[in-house]
Amino acid sequence: MDPANSLDELSLIAALLADAHASYGVVFDTRALRNTIQFVTNRTRSEGVSFLTKTMPRLGKHLDQVLSGATEWNAAELEWKLQDNSKLPRFLGELFNLVFYPDGGLLPEPDAKCVKLIRQILYLYYKYELPYDEAQEQQVIDAFKSAEKDLSEMSPQFAVWHSGWHSINKRRHIKGPLRDNESYREDPVVRQQLVIREARRLLNELFSSFDPTDIVPSHGPGVVATKQRLWEKFHWTNVSSRITDLYPFDAYFCASAGHVCDYYRSFDAVKVTDHSARVLLVPKDSRGPRLISCEPVDFQWIQQGLSRAIYRLVESHPIAKWNVFFTDQGPNQRGALTGSSTGRYATLDLKEASDRVHLELVRLLFPQRITAYLECCRSASTVLPSGEK
Repeated sequence: MDPANSLDELSLIAALLADAHASYGVVFDTRALRNTIQFVTNRTRSEGVSFLTKTMPRLGKHLDQVLSGATEWNAAELEWKLQDNSKLPRFLGELFNLVFYPDGGLLPEPDAKCVKLIRQILYLYYKYELPYDEAQEQQVIDAFKSAEKDLSEMSPQFAVWHSGWHSINKRRHIKGPLRDNESYREDPVVRQQLVIREARRLLNELFSSFDPTDIVPSHGPGVVATKQRLWEKFHWTNVSSRITDLYPFDAYFCASAGHVCDYYRSFDAVKVTDHSARVLLVPKDSRGPRLISCEPVDFQWIQQGLSRAIYRLVESHPIAKWNVFFTDQGPNQRGALTGSSTGRYATLDLKEASDRVHLELVRLLFPQRITAYLECCRSASTVLPSGEK
């Protein structure tokens, strides 16, 4: 649905503006309400849906930066007309004036409810799900392929790290001037290898008593590359031999010994070929689609069980239980709130993070007996929407 097509589709923002009129009618009067709705309508008709999904949210982000003290008001640079003799935008100006001085400074007692209302209006369509054109879809696919190319180019570096780790692992037994020499320890390559060695030590300790065969597999709620519907997932038609080498079919893909006895004749029909994963584009927000990978049903079955076992280990082991959280987002939420209110902390987000986990990095850091199980349920290839593998 395109908000640019009719006034009816702008009813949400009109309702929010009506709320502003109801709450702040003394300053945001009937005339201001009517003019603001007409302004939004005209801009949307002339500029299209991007006014709602991009232009308004940009002003919202600028407001957030001003409130945090990261910048000063500069709405004119964002192509918003300003109020007379003021740095504040004319759009929603009656409400902005309840929060800021004309010079852009924050009032001694700014109206917090007014700030919330302004942000609701400006961000209303930021997450609006719209059909994506081919250019947007291709941009996401190209980013995925670019990340894969970056990983391929990193492979020689991992070979260096592998050899370097073995070298420094021998050196750790050296006594005397070489090991204590500051220039030796401050060498960037050496420091890098020391970090790798410490990471390996910690992961070895973390997984020292972990049994990767002690898992309870399960299906996930989403789609799978092999396209079985939810009720079809338990009817096994294909199981990779890479998986069953470590997770035998009768022990991990059957409900019980009785199940094996009752249905063993049908097991001959189960194929043992590997299937590729499948890349799909799903709605994210107005900026474009999100790329996800659908795993073959047999791979996902084991992945789910293994991941939950690792979650339990990490969240209970003394090394990690106070620092890494998978099932409880409370600590992350409290940290984000503290960071927002004090500015002392920040959240970090790596672009295409899940696409940049290099297999050689896993092999370098994790104990070998663990990587064998991680790799057995790892898809060896994926198929893009175009059919390209």
